[in-house]
Amino acid sequence: HLSRSKYLQKLESLNVFDNVELTDLGLAYLSQAKYITSLQELVLEGCNIGDKGFEILSSSPVFSNLTTLNLTKTKITHIGLEAYCKSKYLKNIEILHLNECNIGDEGIHLLASSENTASIQYLYLVNCGLTNNVISILKTHKTFKNLKGHKWGPFTMDTRGKNYLAM
Repeated sequence: HLSRSKYLQKLESLNVFDNVELTDLGLAYLSQAKYITSLQELVLEGCNIGDKGFEILSSSPVFSNLTTLNLTKTKITHIGLEAYCKSKYLKNIEILHLNECNIGDEGIHLLASSENTASIQYLYLVNCGLTNNVISILKTHKTFKNLKGHKWGPFTMDTRGKNYLAM
């Protein structure tokens, strides 16, 4: 297995972009790799990763040095996101991409209540099934207030939400 190769000791970035063959099982193998502990960036955009895969990733010390995590267009929901929020290993994430993941409002509440989000500087939540019920959290909660950059929306909004955004 590649995941057991000593040649990966200095690997800092792994991009597996749009590989639908990478599933939760493949991520389980990767999470057992003893030589990729220098990994700082993991791009799984468009991979066939779901909540179980995110739970595996979140519970592995192999990923404790990650600062950038891109899970755009995966099958992750608020259920998988909860594992990240409770992880004792993923505390250094500075850039988090969850575009087109169906985390919904529940995911925003989880992120807002997690200590793991304190290091996030850039947060991407485009097309995540958000409603206007979380706009005030995104605009004012301490977790999100000090972001250096973000992109989120569109929101399913009623008039109250549109008025709030206009403020």
